[in-house]
Amino acid sequence: MVHIKLSSRRAIMRVRLIDRLQAGDFSDTVMPAAERLRARHGHIAFLILDVRHFNGWGAVGAFAAQIRFLRHFGRDILRVAVLGPRSWTGAIPAIAALFVSAEVRSFTPAQGIQLRDWIRRS
Repeated sequence: MVHIKLSSRRAIMRVRLIDRLQAGDFSDTVMPAAERLRARHGHIAFLILDVRHFNGWGAVGAFAAQIRFLRHFGRDILRVAVLGPRSWTGAIPAIAALFVSAEVRSFTPAQGIQLRDWIRRS
């Protein structure tokens, strides 16, 4: 499951990944929301991936859909923040960095203030 929060003022997209992702989560939910934000601003200033409750991909198609999203929007995303436990904040930024030219940083839940500061400073 995926929950999305958009901030149109600064072109910020927060994507909460919950439980196991299915292929339709990205293609049916995340992609259209990202398209709307990109159409409004010409880019996505921040993509925040909240993986605190993420338990992996439900099938290979779900992982492939996430990669398609990163490839499709990779040049339009300026910064990526991954928020979650260390077990995910190491792997997901490494995967994202393969497909986006954005600056990618990881934050643990205890580093929420640093994440907000990073967004404010940029």
